[in-house]
Amino acid sequence: MSERIVLGDGVPRLRSRAPAQPRLDGKDFTESNYAAIVTPQGMAARGGFGRAIPTFAIIAHSTRGDPGWLQDERLMTLLAQRNPRTPDVRTPQEVDAKLLKLLETKGADPDFWSLKDRDRSDSVHSIFQYPAMMVPLVQRRLLGAVLEARPDIQSVYDPFMGSGTSLVSGMHFGLDVYGNDINPLAVLISRVRTAQTVEFTIGAIAERVAAKAKADRRETIETAMANREKWFQPEVATELSRLRRAIRKCDNLWVRRFLWVTLAETIRLTSNDRTSTYKLHARPAEEIAKRALSPIAVFRDLARENASSFSTFRRRLGEAKQIKSSKYVGKSEVRVGDTRRALDDWGNAAPFDLLMTSPPYGDNLTTVTYGQHSYLPLHWIDFNDIDPAADIAILRTTQEIDRRSLGGAWGDAAWDEVKLLEASPRLKHFADGLPPKPDDGRSRLIRFYRDFGASLDSILKVMKPDSYMIWTVGNGYNDPLRNGDLFEIGDGADLKLWVLIAQPCDLMVRSNGERVREDNFKVAVLAPLRTRALGVEAAMKDGLTFSLDHYDHNGAQSAVVLLADATPANLHVLDLAVLNKDGSCQLSAQADSVLSLPSKSWENRHGKLKAHFAKVSRQIEDARKAHKDTVADLLAAAVVPRASPKKGFAKYGTYDKGAYSYPISRRGRIRDPLATSLLSAYSRFLARDAYEHDYSRAG
Repeated sequence: MSERIVLGDGVPRLRSRAPAQPRLDGKDFTESNYAAIVTPQGMAARGGFGRAIPTFAIIAHSTRGDPGWLQDERLMTLLAQRNPRTPDVRTPQEVDAKLLKLLETKGADPDFWSLKDRDRSDSVHSIFQYPAMMVPLVQRRLLGAVLEARPDIQSVYDPFMGSGTSLVSGMHFGLDVYGNDINPLAVLISRVRTAQTVEFTIGAIAERVAAKAKADRRETIETAMANREKWFQPEVATELSRLRRAIRKCDNLWVRRFLWVTLAETIRLTSNDRTSTYKLHARPAEEIAKRALSPIAVFRDLARENASSFSTFRRRLGEAKQIKSSKYVGKSEVRVGDTRRALDDWGNAAPFDLLMTSPPYGDNLTTVTYGQHSYLPLHWIDFNDIDPAADIAILRTTQEIDRRSLGGAWGDAAWDEVKLLEASPRLKHFADGLPPKPDDGRSRLIRFYRDFGASLDSILKVMKPDSYMIWTVGNGYNDPLRNGDLFEIGDGADLKLWVLIAQPCDLMVRSNGERVREDNFKVAVLAPLRTRALGVEAAMKDGLTFSLDHYDHNGAQSAVVLLADATPANLHVLDLAVLNKDGSCQLSAQADSVLSLPSKSWENRHGKLKAHFAKVSRQIEDARKAHKDTVADLLAAAVVPRASPKKGFAKYGTYDKGAYSYPISRRGRIRDPLATSLLSAYSRFLARDAYEHDYSRAG
């Protein structure tokens, strides 16, 4: 019986247990086949609005046996093959022990993994606001610990590289860095960041490009994308076209790539797409009409910031002796590629010493729509400058990139549903507990795990025996509501952002799972949030609004909370977001999967919510038995709990055989001190209103 390190209460430790023997693809795997080290990394922002999610790094390798993967009771443990003939002074278990000791020592500092005041431009991290990026310094610290335990590591591979954070982290240690992604925009960003040689006059070059674009008087539009008028105002499309023409005239390929990435961020900020979500979602027509933007001016400002950030990054590499004769000392290769075919793409460069990545958490349409986020920028970028393998057909629809990603479409695979669910009882339990809506939820889940299994099989073929694999994952948990929580409410064109600004006792749930006066719609308050045009400074606080001067990640855009339009909210509905790790306000009729609730109070709250909605369900189903479906449906429309008494919320909330669903999702959180200030601002607003209507004062 062997020892391994598992995730228990968030503290890494060794644990022994009796061997289990799950079967995968006809192969037996026992406890002695693998070992994993899990270290908590604190709170890392993933997704929009700076939402904080606890992250963990899983460092795994096998100790003997064939490569494979399995779903553990608590986490996915990943395996890499060991070659028993490889001479090594230390056994893998000895290296594990050393690494564990290092991580425990470093973890003694509570701020080691949590970087609340980190530099968001570190390592050119802010060159483009790519979805769900890892924190560079956290990855560097983790990588440094692994290298201290295994100083023989020379190369690092990221099979889901995104914007290249893992690769850039490897450059700080002079490693050979390799990465691939199915998204051409990710490849472009990573190639810019990991280039061996760069042009240090890029700031001046970008100024000249902006000047040429400004002097251009042609009106020709440089993209043939469908439905262009929906996503770009005419004057915006004209200026973007002028920038595109100016960029294409540059001779240096790396310069063009740098400028394309800057243009991509310009497009993100100046298009009609909302910046509050990664999904393509047009702004309201009235908001678009008020936006007066100059892409050329935005491009110039971004280029200055990016050039400065890049200069700092290269200087730090030089100080670390990783730059010689103006060239990065290691190898750097980035490619467009599907990880399910890693051996085909990397046969000449493999095997790799170390894997470091943050894998997708599900199919893109369900989790993070990387493809939709990239769709608009890619229509303006020359694909010839990205990668020879970049396929322009990937832009034939807004969902094509996501469809080609893991879980995006059915296809031939060794892992079918029966085999997957046999290998993982926990996955089966989760699949059986999915709500009835959406109809394809189960098939999406199975497709993703099928493709992820195929990716793991492929990845293992390009890794060295005894290689470590670092998987940084967001260990989503059931986070209680707090002031500053941001909700997307509505569907389609009605979708709007709302922020939670007030609640009783700071949303305290009592030990019995109840709140104070929660049935009278007066215990929580939601207010709509509107983003301002890019570059427009926040107006003075007039008592009717609350300004967020630096709403977006880069601090370039402001937003305003409309206190005068605030509405009471039903915490029976909003609390459903706590029970669902994706933040959705839904309640399944099926048995719940295991919830990582933060306290006994919230466990009791869970029971109270189930009982509250079950009471409504009994009313509806009793009516169905007595008076058939028509009467039951009419009753459901009347008694399904409303999220708010506000008229516009009346249509929100559906009932289906004991399940409840609301078009309300918690998507992030405004951080302190602004979140704390929201309640004070709302109190001032209420006091102002009361004072103006106080006629009892002597005149």
